[in-house]
Amino acid sequence: MYPRRLLFILLTLLAASCTPTTRTPTTSTTRPTPVSSTDLAGHPLNPFTPSPNTKATLLLFITDTCPISNGYAPDIRRLAETYGPQGIAFYLVYADPDLSQADAQKHYHDYAYPCPALLDPKHDLARRAGATVTPEAAVFTASGQRIYLGRIDDRAVAYAKSRTTVTTHDLQDVLESLVHDRSVTPHTTKAVGCPIPE
Repeated sequence: MYPRRLLFILLTLLAASCTPTTRTPTTSTTRPTPVSSTDLAGHPLNPFTPSPNTKATLLLFITDTCPISNGYAPDIRRLAETYGPQGIAFYLVYADPDLSQADAQKHYHDYAYPCPALLDPKHDLARRAGATVTPEAAVFTASGQRIYLGRIDDRAVAYAKSRTTVTTHDLQDVLESLVHDRSVTPHTTKAVGCPIPE
């Protein structure tokens, strides 16, 4: 009787020692999810690898055929020229997976954008940002925390309907706080635009 009981105990202990232990990775060892974005020349580029002087990374999602997105081109140029030199890594993200590299390059040059642009064919950046329409902005701290997602300002009320006077400069307010080292509470606003194509 006793040998059988002892054998059972030994087999139970042996099985427990062979069972793999699952561990949840700690924050210090967790790495950001890789992204498949490329620049307009076709070179891989991950915007979440900022330089030491980067205060924040801004992804501004656009498409070449969205009239609302194209209507914001002057504002996008102004924001990029103003805040890019102040430590904001400013990227346009072409969010249409069917947009060719050549068509993206043509659109980029036609609108004279001054900041780098990315192709996001697998929507890696859109998913990470939570973006669903164009234009829509997502701002991340240097550590990768999203602190803003939403509209550029409140000009667009609905598709084909806009205010004559802008009353709230949501994105600019966030960028102003960041370049002046003021804290920004993570928040979102509702962006009005064209749905990001699947």
